Amino acid sequence: YSSVISDEYDGVYESLDDVQMSNADSNIFSESPDEKNETYVPWQVTYWSTFLLAWLVLPITRESLLSGEFTAAARVKNGARKSARGILILLVLAVVAIIALGIYLRSLHVIPVLMALGNTYGLLLVSLLLGYGLVDLPKQLWKKTFPEDELRRARIMAVGADEALFDAVWELQDYEDLIDGAVEAIDRCGELSSNLINEETYKQYVDDLVLLRNSTAELSPDLQSRRTNNRRRHSEAEDDDPVSTFDGARPTVDYLVHLHARLKLAQEKVIGAQQRWEVIVEQSRFYSNLVEGSTPQSSPGQNGGEDQQSSLPLMNEQLVPLGTKVQGMWRKHLRNPTYRLMALSTAGLSILILWCEATLAVEYNLSPFNLFLDLLDGPNGRQKGTLFQIAALIPLLYMSTCVYSSLFKLGTFGPYCLRGNRQSHGVALLFNAQYLVRLQFPLGYNYLLMTKYDISFTNCAFSQLMSHMDTVPVLGTSFSVYAPLLILALCGFTLCDGYPRLMAVLGVEHEDAILLSDKETLNGKVNEGISLLRKYERRAGSSRQSTKTNNDRTPSPRRLPSSRMLERSDSSQDIV
Repeated sequence: YSSVISDEYDGVYESLDDVQMSNADSNIFSESPDEKNETYVPWQVTYWSTFLLAWLVLPITRESLLSGEFTAAARVKNGARKSARGILILLVLAVVAIIALGIYLRSLHVIPVLMALGNTYGLLLVSLLLGYGLVDLPKQLWKKTFPEDELRRARIMAVGADEALFDAVWELQDYEDLIDGAVEAIDRCGELSSNLINEETYKQYVDDLVLLRNSTAELSPDLQSRRTNNRRRHSEAEDDDPVSTFDGARPTVDYLVHLHARLKLAQEKVIGAQQRWEVIVEQSRFYSNLVEGSTPQSSPGQNGGEDQQSSLPLMNEQLVPLGTKVQGMWRKHLRNPTYRLMALSTAGLSILILWCEATLAVEYNLSPFNLFLDLLDGPNGRQKGTLFQIAALIPLLYMSTCVYSSLFKLGTFGPYCLRGNRQSHGVALLFNAQYLVRLQFPLGYNYLLMTKYDISFTNCAFSQLMSHMDTVPVLGTSFSVYAPLLILALCGFTLCDGYPRLMAVLGVEHEDAILLSDKETLNGKVNEGISLLRKYERRAGSSRQSTKTNNDRTPSPRRLPSSRMLERSDSSQDIV
């Protein structure tokens, strides 16, 4: 599974590869702009391969993973069919833009228009995500220096996480009941098909569906306790009840495919809700120990669990006291100053980047990063030393961190949201990789404009590649100059907590919007969160004690399988 999870950071690694290619590009700058740059062809190959990957391959693959079809070929076909509509719309827009631009310029420019359409979309996303991240990242680092507030926040968030976990388990029950009803309808109908091949295929589909349904029949004790005996029907599930829909007829293959897709999504929702709940529980434990000044207790399953400790007793006896002392010193004396220093440093970088973005359209060069690069530049701008590359890399890495951290924090993605501890589903990895690929070149182009580094005397390959946008009015260079104004607007919006206020006005359940409630409401949620967390700790303690006592007589309760296990149990077929 680690090989699949490594895809979670492929987009980041690809961006770093682009940075390394850019460094190589800078090392072969030439005084003559007409001299051939050896990295120009690799840049073109990288750009157009990632362009096709982001706009064609990854969307089809993502839809294939979401498909409920039972065979790999059918999933690919279904994914291509669902993606065809969006791809067709993009092609129509591209053709219209090319024709309009050809009439305006009296010549056809296909390549610049395609680049401009993709990069304009990317620049818009970069502006929104960067504007949020430049303010949010320093704020989050500064908030960590106030453990009392973070503990209060975790307790408030526990209420919403508990409700979301209940809803996810109940929705899973709904589709389990629908599958049970479909199987009962099939048993009542018996074998109605005279075609033996179709009958065997139908039976295989039913077996695969039942196998996936049984994979979550026994949840963890905490999740199992959240099941309800009063079967409530999901609004969508009521319309799909086989008893009322088929009137004695056998469920169709399309209906089984629909149940298969909905069951996979419901299982992913349970995993995501459980992951969020466990994160909040760990945050509550951490900040509670931090406030009380007590030594943190490692929870079961962390750092190898009890089995690993018993297998290496001597090593643990030597390392655990040392680790406890270092951790205690860090928490008491170093943690808060370190986070304050990081918050102030990132805030300073954010201010410098905002200044550069604000003066991007100004004729004069007011970029402080350009000043640093000029000071570290080699003779005649030829040989770029290590300090020059580090100075050029720091702002780009920070901008990338702000953009990608904002992307990963988008909880509105639901099952597409990335989760830690190797729990991200393949669909979430593909969805985020798709946007990582779309953002990397617009981010690099915006950075190149922001630094205002004079490359007129060079043959920089990346600059030559992006110069194709110069021939496109509005969508090209001119748009990339005015787009950063969105960054300034969103920074002010984020600084004034505009986003959570907007969510509160719209009635959307958002954690930041909840924190803006009145004092009485917040105090009530804090008390409710404390009660929920204590109840969970009691259940977890009794479950561990019961498991330890009856370990030789009864098997330990089966945990909810990870997303990779769910994929393996999905009809024992390869996921595309």
